[in-house]
Amino acid sequence: MAERFDVIIVGGGPAGLTAGIYAGRAGKTAAVFERETIGGQITFTDSIDNYPGTPGISGAEYAMKLKDQAEEFGTQVIMDEITEIKKPGKEGEPFVVKATENTYEATAVILATGLSSRRMGIPGEAELIGKGISFCAVCDGMFFRGKDVAVYGGGNTALEDAIYMSQLASSVTIIHRRDRFRGEDTLVRQLKSKDNVKFCMNSTVTGVSGSPLLDSVEVTDKETGEKKELKVNGLFVAIGKIPNGKVFADLVEEDDRGYYKSGEDCLTMTPGVFTAGDGRDKAVNQLTTAVADGAVAATAACHYVDRLSGNEYV
Repeated sequence: MAERFDVIIVGGGPAGLTAGIYAGRAGKTAAVFERETIGGQITFTDSIDNYPGTPGISGAEYAMKLKDQAEEFGTQVIMDEITEIKKPGKEGEPFVVKATENTYEATAVILATGLSSRRMGIPGEAELIGKGISFCAVCDGMFFRGKDVAVYGGGNTALEDAIYMSQLASSVTIIHRRDRFRGEDTLVRQLKSKDNVKFCMNSTVTGVSGSPLLDSVEVTDKETGEKKELKVNGLFVAIGKIPNGKVFADLVEEDDRGYYKSGEDCLTMTPGVFTAGDGRDKAVNQLTTAVADGAVAATAACHYVDRLSGNEYV
């Protein structure tokens, strides 16, 4: 017989783990499923400086604190991938949740599936991933100590990666397709104050080369079309994220980019299914909004469970 939970949470990032904390505190049986890394994208942040009350904490440390707190309240954290969720035949019957290892049942489901790094889609990229091309400076930065590297992107992630690598690499070149950055001004100011950081604006990466390891990047000026070669040992790609919710498109309405259509109440078109975190279509994707979503979604899920069990309070 399948193990049954009141609430199953898909995704072990800040939103999912916060939902696990709230569901556990509410006395519900709950499980958080994570297919890759507990904490999700936040674990790749060297220092969290924009979350109230915890300046300087590393993403990995913060994620472990969330996990421990969720488990203290009785929520299980299970390392497995959810591959399918079947809707109940009628309200009151459980969702059937299939993972790679086992099948579970749940009264309510929270999708906190987050985002994955977007790839460049250029020739040679796939062959050089892990051989000079990386999507995580905190994970792989130490391999490039004293070497020349480039960071591709213009948002906060790219700027934070460049700041981190400026402490390790001999030189850092930031390549951005626009003439100004999308990231926070405070990060831009930090980078402009560093002697080993260069800027390559209005440009895109159009080629990579090297065998067996990356040794150069082709950069094309968007205005003139001029191409130039940058000799680098590492390229850190931070050009955006893509949602991970495609497999759940039959449960939740998604926009044309693949983000869950759900408002600040985290409700969806399917009773008993809620969303939380960066996979939800919203204006601001930050740690503060992710944990807020987790709290809202879990509270709504617990109320849903209470209503079906006849224990809803007024």
